[in-house]
This record gives sequence, C-alpha cells and structure tokens, in this order.
Amino acid sequence: MENKSHEYSVTDSWSLLCNAGLLTRFGYTEIVPNAARASINPLPSSLHHTRRLEASSPMIKDIMQSQTWPTLSPIHAAALVPEQKAMVEASASGRESLKKLSHSWRTAFLVSGLVVKQKGNATVYLSLGPWPNNSAAGMIPLERVEHHKLHFYKMPDNIQCQFKSIYAFQEWSVLDAVLASPLHVALLMAQKSKTKNHADLTVPTLPGFFLEKTKNVTPFLQYVAKEGFHTVSMGILKRLLKESSLA
Repeated sequence: MENKSHEYSVTDSWSLLCNAGLLTRFGYTEIVPNAARASINPLPSSLHHTRRLEASSPMIKDIMQSQTWPTLSPIHAAALVPEQKAMVEASASGRESLKKLSHSWRTAFLVSGLVVKQKGNATVYLSLGPWPNNSAAGMIPLERVEHHKLHFYKMPDNIQCQFKSIYAFQEWSVLDAVLASPLHVALLMAQKSKTKNHADLTVPTLPGFFLEKTKNVTPFLQYVAKEGFHTVSMGILKRLLKESSLA
C-alpha cells in the first residue's frame, strides 16, 4: 500500500501525541502544570479554560520554540469557542454574571430539534444541541410565516448560528411545533376543509419545516421531563436531582 503523507493541525497533532501515550512511551512526561500560572481567579472553578502548560523536555521546548503549549483534544478545542464567548459576555456584564457561568451545565438538556424561546426575547430558536462540555448550545433563529391559515417556522435565507446557554430553567420554554411533511400538511388542510375525496388532494410546497400545532408553550424543564430526558447523561440527571434536593 502506498504510504501517503497526511497533514495534521496543531491541535490534532498534540492530541495524538498525548492521547496515544507516545510522549510517555519515549520517556517524556506529558505536562507539568505550573499552579501559579494556571490560576485565573476569580472565575468559577467549574468553568473550562485553556491552561498554559509547561513542556517537560528541553527538546520539546526547542521544537515548539515556546515554553508552554495548551493540551487540547479536538473535542475540547470545539468547546472553547462557546465557552470563551460566554466568558467574554459575562465579564462585560459584571461579577454577578460571572457567577452564573457555573450553572451552564443546564444547557445539556437543550437537545437538538427543540423549538424554544427565552424569556424577554421575542426570537424563536431551533436548537442544534449542546456543544462539548455543555457550556452552550448552537441555535438558529427561526422566522414565523403563515400558509393557508397554518403557521410555520422556517430558517432565514441568511442563517446565522448563535450560541446560547441555560443558566436558569425558568427563563426558557418549548413551543408546540413539530416537523411536518408536505403530505401531512395536505391531509391536515383537507381535514379542515372537510374534503372527502382524497383524489383531489393537493400537496403544497411548505414555507417551513416546523408546523405550529398550537400557540401553547411549555416550561422547559417540564417538557424535557415529559420526554424522558432524551439523550441526557445519567451524570447530568444526578446533578439535577442533587440540586433539587438542596432547593
């Protein structure tokens, strides 16, 4: 088999060296944390951050042309973007907002496919699910449109993904909207018009994927509990139960 060269990013390269144990195998200690430099108080200890870690070998320092490097796996690298964004926004809002960052684990319940809204914000969002470490979830703002007296939510022409975090469950709610196919909507329209002959059924072109069944909204935690906490890990559920017992 032809041995083809492959190009790795810096993050992937260090992830391979660390996670595969290659550094240890050749007698190198992976990292030696410098506690004094790693401290970033007064940020909450539960908030993930990139610590600058000291290389343990003069040879590695010479190769890197640097005394330190961040040890990140690809999945942790993906987590940095929303976490740093949340940190910057909270820092700009003051010390009380920084304290809320330790509650961002609640975002784990914001599973993909939910149509949600936040208290005090008129925008309706489609959740793409939580990012690694559950610090934030990817969100796409949706537009509400009417079609034959039915209301749909559609993605805008210019999609701008945003990061949102849940710090308090009571600030979020879930809309009564479901994915609907054109055939499903055609049958629904025929039912409303009391059409008995399905031979004349017209399948429409829908303006959006999500059909608004009713105008009802359900408190966020109540909705995910009713759905059986789908895709939420046992560790997160235990944390929720522990918090509830202390309340």
